[in-house]
Amino acid sequence: KAAHDLSAAKVITAANVLDTKIEELREITNHKTRVGLSPLKAEIPLISPQPANMEKWTQTALVQNLSLKSTQLGVKVAKLEVKAQRSGHYPTLDLIAGKSKTNTGGGFTGPRDDETDSVSLQLNVPLFSGGYTRSKTREARSRHQESLENLEKQKRSIIRQTRDAYRGVISGISRVNALNQAIISSESALKATTAGYRVGTRNIVDVFQAQQDLFKAKSDFSTARNEYIINLLRLKQAAGTLSVKDIQNINQWLVSH
Repeated sequence: KAAHDLSAAKVITAANVLDTKIEELREITNHKTRVGLSPLKAEIPLISPQPANMEKWTQTALVQNLSLKSTQLGVKVAKLEVKAQRSGHYPTLDLIAGKSKTNTGGGFTGPRDDETDSVSLQLNVPLFSGGYTRSKTREARSRHQESLENLEKQKRSIIRQTRDAYRGVISGISRVNALNQAIISSESALKATTAGYRVGTRNIVDVFQAQQDLFKAKSDFSTARNEYIINLLRLKQAAGTLSVKDIQNINQWLVSH
């Protein structure tokens, strides 16, 4: 009875998690659905990362990761902003062109139109701007320094994410294979326990425990396969190589309706 009540509580928790995931899916796709989600096929390929070298994946990520590229562009913009603010101290040279036309009428000579064209250069040398330019320059330098620190933080984060995902894929393959064997072993154990119960050498609690072990092995196996796929996608995302083709390939691992 206690085990049954505990399982019922877990079912409630799982249903709530499912509803949350459905809402997250709706946020991404703008389409609400509770049915029609395809499960994984019984057999899916367990692909090792290529190249099979974590450091090469890390170096690729430092070059191609899109978030890192965005942060690097932010650093360049901040550096240009420093130059732009500092330019307030620089002299400026303006080219000024003008054209005027004067119409006069009457008098002894009659009506007359006069046109004047002029081109000149104007040099402005700022002597003092009340500290405004210096203040804005210091502010721009601070923002540039902040962007550099954010870039370093982003690099470290990308390195960690890439290595974690790589290790997750490698360990995920081993975990899926191990849990598959655990299911086979649990099924054999359940058969043996059931047979023992029929002949009186085992009790019903032993049968229930064997059933629970089998269900847990199946649940862990399903979770391990999903985590393997997620880590595979995360690895390619961190490396900046994730493409639509990768998603299409994974779609082929799903059961077709």
